[in-house]
Amino acid sequence: MRQLRITETVSFDSLSQVRCEEDLIEAIDTALGEKKDRLCFIEAIIHKDDTSKELLEWGSRVSAANRRPPNPQ
Repeated sequence: MRQLRITETVSFDSLSQVRCEEDLIEAIDTALGEKKDRLCFIEAIIHKDDTSKELLEWGSRVSAANRRPPNPQ
């Protein structure tokens, strides 16, 4: 994966919402193929019963961290 310089511009092109393995494979193939020069987001829609306890706890911590104001440095 190449690193972007701060002066480079990234073009946002795609948001894929996936609900099953086949959709995820297709979204990844698209992101790595025809849209490889674009910024693509893949959102996995997963029922909470299909996730582990650890993943749910991690998601809660990330959500809490995203609500905090930025830390000025």
